[in-house]
Amino acid sequence: MAQIKDLKFRIKGIRSTQKITRAMKSMSLIRLQRAEARALSSRPFIYAITDIVSHLEADNVYYKGNRSRDALFVIFTSDRGLCGAFNENLLKAAEAAIEKRSKTGKCMLVIIGIKGIVYFRKKGYKIHSMYSHLPPDPTVSLSNLVMNDCKKLYLEGSVGEVILVYNNFRSKVKYEIKFKRMLPLPMVRAAAGKGIKPIFKYEPDRSMVAEAVIEIFLESTVFHSFLDLYASEYAARLAAMTKATDSAEDMISRLILDLNKTRQAVITKEILEVISGAEAIGAAI
Repeated sequence: MAQIKDLKFRIKGIRSTQKITRAMKSMSLIRLQRAEARALSSRPFIYAITDIVSHLEADNVYYKGNRSRDALFVIFTSDRGLCGAFNENLLKAAEAAIEKRSKTGKCMLVIIGIKGIVYFRKKGYKIHSMYSHLPPDPTVSLSNLVMNDCKKLYLEGSVGEVILVYNNFRSKVKYEIKFKRMLPLPMVRAAAGKGIKPIFKYEPDRSMVAEAVIEIFLESTVFHSFLDLYASEYAARLAAMTKATDSAEDMISRLILDLNKTRQAVITKEILEVISGAEAIGAAI
């Protein structure tokens, strides 16, 4: 009887956990649909603005770079767990890249998300800026804070390179770690004699256009990284909660089978005891 009670208790506990994972799965799906729509709809604009910036090639520090050999890594992680290896894989890849880059210059860190902050603090890294307790959805105000942090360090000459590290959302079942150099700005290098190089006319002049476009590019690039972060996180959490819910269902099925076998064994034992008792009484008579 004690074994039956234990099995019933375990089944009840797993069913309670399954209700939680199923609810989290539903919430992740709803949030993923919204985050996916925002992330994918922003891509045509970010591709277009990147193309424009790469053709401007203005005579300023954004393109030419500065004399600093140091680098700034902006690492995007989530505040919460329960999303599989979403944060762990990115953090390991980021740490490996930082160690490699440290051979040619110092590395500064800007960390988004509690998971990243905790990880690099434990590892003993010095963090320049930290952003935690992220809002439910990406906001322009938060992304502009991060962007201004990066731009300030670059223009001061504290760093000569700004690299964004985030999970690039591909689909509901796929996302990949991406390292994107935001500064210095990308430039088109056309091969001699190959293709036709477009000619652009700038009004009122190239420098004013470049100043406005570069600001938009930096804001859009950081904000797009946030959009990918949120979409990838919800996709990872949806996959993790789906797997947890299915595993709970399998465990419940196995425990119910064990419970039925135990009950059958108890009933069989009781029947044998009754038969044995009846035979003993019959023999005594």
